[in-house]
This record gives sequence, C-alpha cells and structure tokens, in this order.
Amino acid sequence: MNLTDIANCLKIINNTLDSNQILEEIKKLDHILNTHRLDLEPRLVHFLERRSYQKALRFIEEETDPQKGK
Repeated sequence: MNLTDIANCLKIINNTLDSNQILEEIKKLDHILNTHRLDLEPRLVHFLERRSYQKALRFIEEETDPQKGK
C-alpha cells in the first residue's frame, strides 16, 4: 500500500460514472483504511473515513508535489 494506490482509487471514484467500478474502489479504500490506518496521515484518514474523496485526492497531490520537496 502506498499513496499512489490510494490516489489511483480516488481518481477512478472521482472520474467514472460506472457504479460497479466506484463500489469496487470504495471497497479497496475501506480495506486500506482498515489495515493501514496507523500508517496513514491523520488528515488523510479523516477524509477517507468521511468519504471526502476529492479532498483526500487533493491532500495526496499536495503531499507528493515535487515543488514542495516531498
């Protein structure tokens, strides 16, 4: 599990109309959240728990922005 995996799930959720695909990605995110909660940034956990997927994706993009030296 890494932030890229989470970001990929979030991009699919935010950009598809296929309800089955959205459901599969939500299940993946729920699994990641349940198994890696302690490894994730608390703010990201907050967004994922509340299903604020656009905010979660924005958070990841800001954290991994090379302009910020991450």
